[in-house]
Amino acid sequence: HVAAGGGALLWKSVPALPAIDPHGGWVCHEVENLNAVRDHPSEKGQLVVITAVEGLTVNVTSKGK
Repeated sequence: HVAAGGGALLWKSVPALPAIDPHGGWVCHEVENLNAVRDHPSEKGQLVVITAVEGLTVNVTSKGK
């Protein structure tokens, strides 16, 4: 799903399931759990924004206020 429709995921706000760090984590978009990475750690449950899709992994950043 992600590889084919990855562009539709860009700029979506999603919750981090476990904490996300440079080694990885997961986010939930609708009913799918997606692999996620980010430069700076996020806490479990924190809203993050998908900024890039690379294969089956999404890059995320903190959601702005």
